[in-house]
Amino acid sequence: MTLKLLLGVHNHQPVGNFEHVMEHAFQQAYRPFVEVLDEFPSFKITYHFTGPLLLFLEARHPEFLKTLAHQVRRRQAEIVVSGFYEPVLVSIPEADRLGQIQRARRYVKRRFGYDARGLWLTERVYESELLPALLKSGIRYVVVDDYHFLQTGLTEDRLHGYYLTEHEGQPLAIFPISERLRYLIPFRPLDEVMAYLRRLYEAGARAAVIFDDGEKFGLWPGTHDWVYGKKQWLRRFLERVLQEPWIEPLTYTEFLETEGPLGRVYLPTGSYFEMGEWALPAPQARAFAEFVHTLREQGVWDRVRPFVKGGIWRNFLVKYPEVNRMHKKMLLLRRQVERISRPEKRREAVHEIHRAQCNDAYWHGVFGGVYLPHLRHAVYRHLLRAERALGRRFAALRDHDLDGFQELYLRHQDLVLQISEQGGTLREFSSLSLAYNFQNTLTRRYEHYHEGITVGEAPPEEGVASIHEIGKTITAETARELKYDWHERVSFIDHFLPPDIGWQELHSMAFHDEGDFVLGRYQLGQQPFRAERKGTVAGQPAEIQKFFSPGRQGLEVTLRVRANEAGTLAYVVAHNFILPSALQGTLQAGPGTRAPFAEVLDLASPEVLEFHDASGVVLRLRVPEALRAVVFPFYTVSQSESGLDLTYQGHALYLFYPLRPGWNRFVQHLEILKTKGGTLHA
Repeated sequence: MTLKLLLGVHNHQPVGNFEHVMEHAFQQAYRPFVEVLDEFPSFKITYHFTGPLLLFLEARHPEFLKTLAHQVRRRQAEIVVSGFYEPVLVSIPEADRLGQIQRARRYVKRRFGYDARGLWLTERVYESELLPALLKSGIRYVVVDDYHFLQTGLTEDRLHGYYLTEHEGQPLAIFPISERLRYLIPFRPLDEVMAYLRRLYEAGARAAVIFDDGEKFGLWPGTHDWVYGKKQWLRRFLERVLQEPWIEPLTYTEFLETEGPLGRVYLPTGSYFEMGEWALPAPQARAFAEFVHTLREQGVWDRVRPFVKGGIWRNFLVKYPEVNRMHKKMLLLRRQVERISRPEKRREAVHEIHRAQCNDAYWHGVFGGVYLPHLRHAVYRHLLRAERALGRRFAALRDHDLDGFQELYLRHQDLVLQISEQGGTLREFSSLSLAYNFQNTLTRRYEHYHEGITVGEAPPEEGVASIHEIGKTITAETARELKYDWHERVSFIDHFLPPDIGWQELHSMAFHDEGDFVLGRYQLGQQPFRAERKGTVAGQPAEIQKFFSPGRQGLEVTLRVRANEAGTLAYVVAHNFILPSALQGTLQAGPGTRAPFAEVLDLASPEVLEFHDASGVVLRLRVPEALRAVVFPFYTVSQSESGLDLTYQGHALYLFYPLRPGWNRFVQHLEILKTKGGTLHA
């Protein structure tokens, strides 16, 4: 009997990622990995390449796909699928689960001549409600983490193979990925890896099951030299495995066809262990990490690990309201596009929504995820392309994003707006022709990894650091931007502040608002489109009315304000917008003021503000009654595979208005313009 080595590699690049980033990943990890494997035709390998990456490779490196096809034909390699655009399957409708999996299977059949029956479960997010779609799609097996199995009461020594689960009597095989092997391969010295595999063999294990990110083989920090350079880890590993008579590499399907199941299992809802930490609210995530650390120090971790669990993936829809808004807009449009009468037009709209379901922008852990604006922009780009097929007029007042506040959803000619009961604020400001949402900002939030940042942490003496072990350092510049917001970074936020407040106080949110309007509940109406609220300013009665008038030239908003504190406070309307090219552009305020986006500006009587983005898009605000405008970019500090990143998330604009006794009336006009020669593709 031999120990069957089931080595699977998952390779992914998200929809909307920069081409130079994908090219770098190809050169550092995907290309050298497949080239080395090609030298060892008797070593069996299981590949997963996601749809966005396959489309990139088809356009840029078709010869690479030919090499993969050659390995499949000579029965060295197997291809598994997921949803084509790599959605978290539990987060999308049943019809899209089927559609995404079938799209992936069709592509693999056409491009590689292979009938894929195995499925890589995106982020290993498992819920039993997935089983009907998996079975209907012709899937025979899936891979998840061993942590799923440990929670059922199975012990680690019983996880070296596969189990059967079922839905209404239809079986599905499930393989448990070894966490131990995830941290050994390829980070630890070869002798250490082989010693662990030998222990499995001597204990009578049927298989060593490993399926993990291909990016760890060359793209993660320090791994390229370790895997392919001086250490030549991968080539030495393949040679060593093929030399040992007690170990036999197989594809997952080969193992499934030659070995029986270890038993039957019903798995709980969950993902891999680290995801449970990341999905928790930040204070609880910190407490959870400290609890796990304590258990490790006490030497009881291995015994109690199956009983320790954090949150679930769906918690990201609560943790980040911006994620929830993207998700609920996707569900709304998915229902609406079914009513498109022309089949080809409906199919293309559904295809755009499938692209928008790519998982990366919907959560955050070690990788940037939702903190990366270009990934969020890609979600909105494809959603808005689908929305263009629905016609130019739609209005509905209900709680679209299920946050407990109603939203007025407007689609009028070129604009898409969402106005929330909470604060009477603008939560979406999109152009259909540009397929771009200027309100796609991100609030600055405390994250649990902001605590205990270490400086200059070294990797292990031998090997290379796992992505979970890399030290986190920040510069003084980054530290200055580590601020937190007490409300979301949306627009038409109503403040009552001293008229001479400094921009530093606005930037750090270190001010006391004399009004109770920012988080208050407004009453929304549709004829005309409006938001109004009676509240207080400095303990005295106050009232705000906002009237939204979308038209061909943009959005006109009339603001009516009455407050007893007239003369001592300013009425301040805060906007937060994000520009397509980040900081590549200039702000103009009349003929005498032109400044780079990165600068802080404090302007008197601005009248007209124009954000000229490098893409050729201009966001123009006409604010004739404003006495003062304060403008600055804001950033987040977020975790990535390389450390802590400072990321532009938008521009804050505070417009100050004088308050006089009785009703005050102010008008703001927002226009979206496109200059000739622009580069923003819709």
